[in-house]
Amino acid sequence: MKFPWPAIVRLRLPILLVVALTTVYFGWQMRNLKVDTDVLNYLPNSDPLVRHFKESGERFGSNYIVMAAFEAKNLFAPEPLEALRNVTHAIEMVKGVAGALSLTNVLDMQKEAGGIVAKPLLPEGAVPPDVAWLAQLRKSVLGNPMYRGNLVSPDGKVALITIRLEEKANKEKAARAIKVAATERAAGHTLYFGGFSMIMGYMSSLIEHDMSRLAPAVVLVVALALFLGFGNLRAVLLPMGAVFLATAWTLGALAKLQMPLNMMTSVAPVVLVAMGAAYSIYVLARFNEGAGGGASPGEGATAALQETGWPIALTAVTTAIGFISLLSASLTIFGQFGEMMALGTFFAALLSLTFVPAVLACLRPRPATAPPRLAQILIGKPLAAAEYLLHRHAGTILFVTGLIAAASVALIPQIKRNVNLLSYFPHGSEPDVSERLMREKFGGSQLFLAEFSAASAKHPAVLHAMYDLQRELRTLANVNYPQSAADVFQLAHSMIDERPGLPDTAAGADALWVLLQGQAGLDQMIDAPARNAAVLARVDSVDNSVLGTVMAQVQQLLDGIPTEIAYVELSRFDDETSRALARESAKRIARNVRLTLRFHGDKDLPSADTLAEKIGAVIEQPIELSAEKRGIFAQRLVGYFRSEESDIKIDSPEVAAAAANAVAALPRLDLAAIKDALRKVIPAKTQADDPKGIDYAAPTILSQLKGLAEEDRLAAAFGVVGQLTGRDLADPANRDLTEDLRADLASVNDAFVGLPARQFKKIAGRNPEAAEKVDLRTSLTGWPPLSVKFDKELIATMVQSILLSAAVIFGLLALQLRSLTGGLMASAPIFINLVTTFGVMSALNVPLDNSTMMITSIAMGIGVGYTIQFIARLKLELRAGPELLPAIDRALRAAGRPILINSLAVGLGFLTLVLSAMTPQKRFGSLIALTMFFCAFGALTLLPAIFLRLQPAFLRRQTGKTD
Repeated sequence: MKFPWPAIVRLRLPILLVVALTTVYFGWQMRNLKVDTDVLNYLPNSDPLVRHFKESGERFGSNYIVMAAFEAKNLFAPEPLEALRNVTHAIEMVKGVAGALSLTNVLDMQKEAGGIVAKPLLPEGAVPPDVAWLAQLRKSVLGNPMYRGNLVSPDGKVALITIRLEEKANKEKAARAIKVAATERAAGHTLYFGGFSMIMGYMSSLIEHDMSRLAPAVVLVVALALFLGFGNLRAVLLPMGAVFLATAWTLGALAKLQMPLNMMTSVAPVVLVAMGAAYSIYVLARFNEGAGGGASPGEGATAALQETGWPIALTAVTTAIGFISLLSASLTIFGQFGEMMALGTFFAALLSLTFVPAVLACLRPRPATAPPRLAQILIGKPLAAAEYLLHRHAGTILFVTGLIAAASVALIPQIKRNVNLLSYFPHGSEPDVSERLMREKFGGSQLFLAEFSAASAKHPAVLHAMYDLQRELRTLANVNYPQSAADVFQLAHSMIDERPGLPDTAAGADALWVLLQGQAGLDQMIDAPARNAAVLARVDSVDNSVLGTVMAQVQQLLDGIPTEIAYVELSRFDDETSRALARESAKRIARNVRLTLRFHGDKDLPSADTLAEKIGAVIEQPIELSAEKRGIFAQRLVGYFRSEESDIKIDSPEVAAAAANAVAALPRLDLAAIKDALRKVIPAKTQADDPKGIDYAAPTILSQLKGLAEEDRLAAAFGVVGQLTGRDLADPANRDLTEDLRADLASVNDAFVGLPARQFKKIAGRNPEAAEKVDLRTSLTGWPPLSVKFDKELIATMVQSILLSAAVIFGLLALQLRSLTGGLMASAPIFINLVTTFGVMSALNVPLDNSTMMITSIAMGIGVGYTIQFIARLKLELRAGPELLPAIDRALRAAGRPILINSLAVGLGFLTLVLSAMTPQKRFGSLIALTMFFCAFGALTLLPAIFLRLQPAFLRRQTGKTD
């Protein structure tokens, strides 16, 4: 294909004017360039996980949660508590903060006459210096599971401030402002900051710090490589000028297109500088070759364009398509990086084919100079070695390369997949220390939510489902401190009814909700309409391999929760059906007991079937009092009948004792029997004075009777567990286990049972009625699921990029050689380079992470350029003489030099990344530098060796003149 390359030289002045005007235009646009560090924007809004994350954030205040840990030598003392209060208040005032919760502003549930009230845990004003009060505060806080592990570390040494960021806030800016405001008010106490937004803020700071060092470093080393290769300042300034222009144009174009810089595109300028000079190198090398033959600047620039123009264009197209392939990724961050790099590649190639020859044509010719001695060592010696090997050991090159490729293929499956955000930070750095403390004291900083949606999320069936999930989550490795609204309802229920467990009636749950609404922190667990609730838990790792395993386990648990739950009252069914339903309840209780035992370290667990059978037997026992409890109850009733709270006042001690003994002696506990017993004993005058008194007193008495009977039943269930485990549950050393078991076993007294609707139909022979059925949906959200999604998309992106780039490379090489066989042969060194790079990663135990996965697109794009340039020169030399070996020798001498200069410049440019503060960036730079060696080796030895051994027919057809 003919192209009017000479026209570029003739129109050099207009071209330089256009370049200048374009630079001014894009430079002006750069003032509008913005930075976007919100990782959520890197995923498409159409993604269901992203949509759910945003919707969930609206329901529960925010899903952007960060944490500040406050460490003090004696946390429960006036001065540290005052400092914690000041820090909390300062954080609340930061722009972009939706709320901050700590021990200093949390509302504590306390029982008072007539119910429970929510009062600040700490009094307003100064913290009392009373030692006894502070000791009681410490005991109360550490004994409350809602606080322990969530607002204070179990050892009582570190307090946690949970901070919610506004959905539309600049997360990075807010995170930095939080650190500043908190540190100013910390009064010398140590602060640690964690959470995904904090980590990304740390990373953004590192990137900025890296860019301030790496940008000058990469410019310096690329310039040094150019000077070594060409030996004059002109050959340094011109390619670097073209690269700077290309970078400025690219950034200006991004600003014009309203595409902000993100975590990945912010490093693109460094990549462009390292890569962009490649195109100009080929033009300069050919120009110098013409100048050495006495050509004028205009003639030299024209000849350089005619020989290198199409190879450069082909290389740029291939590289750009490799980057454009990233647009197929569902992660917008990769699409934006691909767009930016493709645009930068286009600008760099365009300027090398217009601006560079236009400037060269305006310069005075200068005599050729001998390359520096170091350049002779770095460039001349390798070329001589390549020529020697091709003459003497072409077969050996193929054999050794084949062995290396085979070994690399064998090693590839052993590459580790490891995306750990902490690996970006040096050991002992602020984020590293903070995350380790968060993991040690609070079970990690990565919070996920298991969301429960129903017509009423406060329905006992939903509360029990959340409670059951929490028991499961506690036993999962790397999952810590699950909490939910079920914990709050359970605590309130125990305060009001003085019995453990959850309310078992919808009316009871509704009554508690009236008291609980508006409490600080509860809005993160259940929304205002009470249609959605969440189980919150932390993961003690930021490693995506760990997060992926944990999220898969959590999702499996959620998948096991029935979408239709029958919640029915046992007394409504005949004895046989009631017993069958009770056995299902016993299975659930037994499962939770086993989970609790496992959580507390028991390895030799009782049989699930045996445990369920014995607990079922306890449930089926009729509610009756032991002889000892009957005596206790009779004494309580005497006090009740003579108190002001009694619904029927009995002044006579004898009558009160007789009425109490008559009720306590009842064999069955029901309202009718209680009323009959009281009517037989209480004088007629007393009944006449208050005709409704007995009717009002009977339910209160029955409730007290049931309470005592339930204590007996609960004690029997404890006896079962103690017998099967050999544990002394009365031992104070087992206090935590006993409290957990008390919550599990409390359900033996529930009058209702919940089970899957299909299971209910099998037992009852009918579908649950509308009033008996609860429709439930569960879902998983939070940063850990998004991180896992991000991680999975990385692999897909890499595979797509490799496949598309491979297809384009093969197609363009086949087109250049006008042969499918030629395209396959010419592609071999590039693919062997790719395989070998992965083999080296495996051998050196370098994990496949966010950075190393980008090597494929860059390495294949650069590698194909070397191959295209060598083939173009070989075609030219074959037209000058048909003998293959001499033609290869001439091509090596002519094209080998710019290829090696190019690989040296690009390799050293990327090698500057070893100066990065982030370990993955160091690995990335080192591996890219290594691939440059592989690429140059493939183009200058492996590819010629293939041609020499196979003597392909398509090379013999290379006749005629170049464009």
